[in-house]
Amino acid sequence: MEKEYEYCEGFDPIIDENSKILILGTLPSNESIENYKKTGNQDYYKDSRNRFWKVISQLFLDGKDIKTESYEYKKELLLNNYIALWDVLKSADRPKGKSKDDFKNPTSNDIKSILEKYPNISYVYFNGKGKALNYFNKFNHDIYIEFPQITFAWLYSTSGNNGNFKIEQWENALKICEKEVVTNNNNEVISYFKNLYDEIKNTSINEQKASEYLQQLCEKAINGFPGFSDSVDKLVNDYLKEYKNPEVALKELIKNQVIKCTTSGFITGCPGLLAIPIALPANICSVLYIQLRMIAAIAKIRGYDIYSDQVQTFVFSCLVKGGIIDVVKDTGIKIGNKVSYSILKKHISGKMLTAINKKIGTRVITKFGEKGIINLVKILPLVGGVIGGGIDYLYTKDIANNACKLFTKIK
Repeated sequence: MEKEYEYCEGFDPIIDENSKILILGTLPSNESIENYKKTGNQDYYKDSRNRFWKVISQLFLDGKDIKTESYEYKKELLLNNYIALWDVLKSADRPKGKSKDDFKNPTSNDIKSILEKYPNISYVYFNGKGKALNYFNKFNHDIYIEFPQITFAWLYSTSGNNGNFKIEQWENALKICEKEVVTNNNNEVISYFKNLYDEIKNTSINEQKASEYLQQLCEKAINGFPGFSDSVDKLVNDYLKEYKNPEVALKELIKNQVIKCTTSGFITGCPGLLAIPIALPANICSVLYIQLRMIAAIAKIRGYDIYSDQVQTFVFSCLVKGGIIDVVKDTGIKIGNKVSYSILKKHISGKMLTAINKKIGTRVITKFGEKGIINLVKILPLVGGVIGGGIDYLYTKDIANNACKLFTKIK
């Protein structure tokens, strides 16, 4: 009995300008096409036996069941992870009721135009090494030569009929962009600290410039680096969510920030950072960054507005030996030996805050410009003489203790 064929047309691609990976199937399944006729949603891999969405869920959502999620949800999930989705074939005649049998009259999608339009695509993966790859080779003879910068490879088919499926291969393929993004973010942040160090070291520092550098670093510390480290607001909220008691959250936060400062990695634990030539300059500046984040987080947990000028001045003061009392006396302002933040807040004007910031900035920053790293290691209390480890453990603890004493809990 001769097979009865029906015309099947594929879907539009799921893709945007940020996509770096293009996954190509052959043609949407009958289930997907029927669903499109009913709902108007071009929902790929609607066949319940196909593992595709289960794989995506396992790799990016810790295995959450997304079978019943909307087409828009799935689409955004792919795009947010730099993944584009399409098929090799634009249309074909398929045996009625069958998705796997040979097609008649296949026509190809214009893969070349897509690769030209979206130049960020670096990887093209075929879902299986059967039809999708074979039809691609049939219709795209020269595409490998025309796009030498793109990696083309096949992945184990997610078809329910494939008994040899290995998710590890998909994980290595799809997570590669995630790793690249993290690496790029790390490199950008490391470069920021290196450039900051170089700028400070090669600049004629006065009190005003020193204060500006410290405030610039504090702004970065409070707001975080997008895609690399969260803002202090989010950092604190995460700790308070995990530890319901604020004082317990405070202790855990301090412990973790001290660890970051005393190990060879920095900020979020870049492994092996100190093995590269820019490591020490970057680490010196990044230690200040971590210190400022820790102090600001302590202040926020205790109920202070970390965006106010006064609170930020007191955040700075925790970086220097002698603390705020010593710095205030250095400005010529008469003050006692035991003064709380609340008392200082009432009696220190904006003009005084500026003078205090300059004195603190001078103490912390100016040593960058004198005889380079060796002098900095000897003199800056934040380095504590520990070249390889980044910062002395005891001094880091002292800074945390000073912050806790200064930012007492608001009643």
